[in-house]
Amino acid sequence: MGVSLYYTITRDTPLSPTERERVDALTERYSGGLVDRVDGEFPGKAAELVREYCEPFGWYSADTLEPGEVLAGSVKVSHTQAPWELMLLQVEHWLQLLSEVRAALPTTGWRVHVDGTAAEWDAEAGRFRLT
Repeated sequence: MGVSLYYTITRDTPLSPTERERVDALTERYSGGLVDRVDGEFPGKAAELVREYCEPFGWYSADTLEPGEVLAGSVKVSHTQAPWELMLLQVEHWLQLLSEVRAALPTTGWRVHVDGTAAEWDAEAGRFRLT
């Protein structure tokens, strides 16, 4: 059993190809950057920890979205044997990615939560925060 981060983005109009490319580029950059983020906390062990305990960030396929959803997805951030610090690093890392995606898609609605605990938008800081 684990804990997951869930995210849903809504809008009346679909994403443009340019918006989707921007989201994909951010997702790729953050996916590649997780090892570097973990290395700060676990020097020399990050690649092994990420490979063993971290699932890749992803978006659900378009044919599974509900009406009005333009993107949605989830990522598991904990496993029974993983250090709790690794879980926190993942949540922070993926919330930062989602914050950048939100900035890239300013006319969208958002729902972000960790198994029901909301991550609210902090407009002053320009980022999602767990409440």
